[in-house]
Amino acid sequence: MLNKSLLIIFFLYICLSDTSIADPNNVINNKNVLVFFALAPNTPAYYPILDGIRQKLSDKFGDSFTLHTEYLGIEAYGNGKYPKEIFNMFNEKYDQINLDLLICVGINIIPIVREHSNKYLLDLPVISIDLDFSKYGIVSDIELNEKTISIPLKLNIEKAIESALDIFPNTNSVYIITGVSRADRLLLAASKIAATRLKKIINVNFITDASMDEVLNRVKNIPANSIIIVPNFQTDNKNVPYTNQESVRLISRSSNVPVFVTLSSGFGVGSMGGYLINFFLPVI
Repeated sequence: MLNKSLLIIFFLYICLSDTSIADPNNVINNKNVLVFFALAPNTPAYYPILDGIRQKLSDKFGDSFTLHTEYLGIEAYGNGKYPKEIFNMFNEKYDQINLDLLICVGINIIPIVREHSNKYLLDLPVISIDLDFSKYGIVSDIELNEKTISIPLKLNIEKAIESALDIFPNTNSVYIITGVSRADRLLLAASKIAATRLKKIINVNFITDASMDEVLNRVKNIPANSIIIVPNFQTDNKNVPYTNQESVRLISRSSNVPVFVTLSSGFGVGSMGGYLINFFLPVI
């Protein structure tokens, strides 16, 4: 579950910045905030996150802010292959805008921003929102500079699996399905470690490095008394991009066994409930 500290930290951070945005007569100048999202704009998790950011800015500054949003679409490119030419468009676009704050949202977005940003972006105060894989011994690169406030969203994949097993106690097998993007592979690596920590000894199978068509054909034949877990599926092995919501919807329709997710972006499209990270920000 997304911790309420996200909005608390965000609110405190903006409050601490008051001295840089107010003139001597206490007239609040317009604040410019740039949000970089790692994936495409149709990523379901981004809607509630952006709404939460916009609401907090509105609560603090009324109409005296401008919220700029950009979507990097890193899922369309291989690891370490994000085109500098694309990011240069962002560098040029915001070069003459007096930005006050940079917010980076998404798995593995900070290394790309660090590699391609001009100095004025690298020197900004930063809020970084990313998944935290430290529970599984995987180091997450989520700090851009010394002025970064990191908001790690902690994973607990074994608890997600165990919650599903509690709902279906007669389960004999678990099938974990992921894609091949950087985010997919990180969730796969964490899931493999989580599978070794389950309290209940159970048969765990992994379906990955496959096209979506191959995945859908395989799930049709998954035996009864099984469940499916989809930690993340953004890209298949033919480099076809999907939102996690699209992947879960397709898998659920083809499967005769229950489907669970670890992220709320896949919930409500055929998957069942359980323990997951919720991207709908709470109101404080």
